Amino acid sequence: MKTLFKFDYGIIGCMSIWLLWSCQEKLPDPELSLQSPASATSTTVTVTDRNPDTFRQSLINAINQAGNGGTVKLLEGDYLTNRPIVLPHVQINIVGAGKNNTTIKLEQNPGPTSGLLILRTNGTTIKDLTINAKNNLQYGACGINTNGATDVIVERVRISNASIGVGTPDNGTGKNPAGLQVLNSNFWNCDHGFNFVRQYSQVQIPWVKKLVFRNCTFGGKMTAGISIDCGNDGTDGVLSRRALRGAAEATATITNMDGTEISGCTFEKAGKYNIAISKAWNVDIFNNTLKGNTGSIPFGEAINIEHEAYDITIEGNTITNEGLSNQEHAYISLLTFRDYGNPPLLENGCRNIIIRNNQFKGDVRTGITGEYARAITINGNTFQTPRPTRYDISFYVQSTNIWRWDNGNVNENIVN
Repeated sequence: MKTLFKFDYGIIGCMSIWLLWSCQEKLPDPELSLQSPASATSTTVTVTDRNPDTFRQSLINAINQAGNGGTVKLLEGDYLTNRPIVLPHVQINIVGAGKNNTTIKLEQNPGPTSGLLILRTNGTTIKDLTINAKNNLQYGACGINTNGATDVIVERVRISNASIGVGTPDNGTGKNPAGLQVLNSNFWNCDHGFNFVRQYSQVQIPWVKKLVFRNCTFGGKMTAGISIDCGNDGTDGVLSRRALRGAAEATATITNMDGTEISGCTFEKAGKYNIAISKAWNVDIFNNTLKGNTGSIPFGEAINIEHEAYDITIEGNTITNEGLSNQEHAYISLLTFRDYGNPPLLENGCRNIIIRNNQFKGDVRTGITGEYARAITINGNTFQTPRPTRYDISFYVQSTNIWRWDNGNVNENIVN
């Protein structure tokens, strides 16, 4: 996938971000208040320690004391930390007093790390707080690193000033964010709000349990809102890369995202994409507002789909990529694979994509654009003024079965 780090049309270089664990050194015991348990098996522990040198260990101790299924409460105000926090192996609910009231702040650059909060247990829940990395994390590190934990819930959370808001950057070992739900949350000044990248030619991931992104906002300075990149693989690339370990198996793996849902979200203008998906299938994108690109990087789109992606539905969205008069941007792009200078091929293009009942507005050069695409349904869409300056719909290189109807009076260019 053209994962947002190499800015050529149709090119996203692989991102290799290795998980670097920080040591959990012994720090002073936390200041805790033990509340009455909600049930015989549920304990609530409140953390009041706000010292940046000790909060990390206080939170860890509170989680251990609350136990599986328990709750750790954070009060109003700021909780400061000088170091990343690797949560213990406990299924825990971390709950603040509201994302406008409770904030965890990273006060200094901790050096190499994969995140500020690094999870290790399935079913972890984080609610009602803000995580502000204050631009102290290295590139590729997450505000919340799911780190292979499944069924994580992030609800009513704001994540700001991090390289990645929520994600799983260490994919050389097959970790993925299976079952993640991000609900009613905000991402601000995160280069990527959500990012999942399966590292090149290592550990195939045929299936990822359904992800849900619902009623979230993505804004501030960002390259992309949501990026799902399930592999840049050598047998699609130049000859020198075809012999890499796992390349033949990896190129045959297009990850089933199990009906992953992106709905009701608002994406402010991004440097490159609002949503980008590569080498994945079974994704539904509906009822979102996408404001497209800033224009700072050429060839960006509100939604970019590429590299053998298929069975993706884009429906009922409002895409207003305005302010880019006649620039080489688009509302939606459907592209093949050309990351390593390899010739683009029909076999690596997208297929079975539905673009239906969306509203488009903005004077980009081309509205819906594609190459080497197959079985694309485009119907019931509305193109409002200002509209694309060259073509509303353009499949400019060999494509087959591009079905269009009920899109109004559109200017088309279809090369079969």
